[in-house]
Amino acid sequence: MNINLRREEALHRQSRNLKRIRADLGLTQREIAERLQITVTTYQRWEHGKTMLRLRHIAKIISTLHVTPNDLFGISD
Repeated sequence: MNINLRREEALHRQSRNLKRIRADLGLTQREIAERLQITVTTYQRWEHGKTMLRLRHIAKIISTLHVTPNDLFGISD
């Protein structure tokens, strides 16, 4: 598989899972951003599949929102 396709797939999965997690928690993008101590724009880029999460943000999401790595990156529909 082409590396660009793998990246696109990973971005899509990240985007879909972040939206699901946020909906499950009943929070707005602004509320999530505040909890993670990031800008709303940064969060929106993740949720819209524009940028990948960095390791420090993955750790912060897992600990702050009480989710697992599989919740963020696992394949679940």
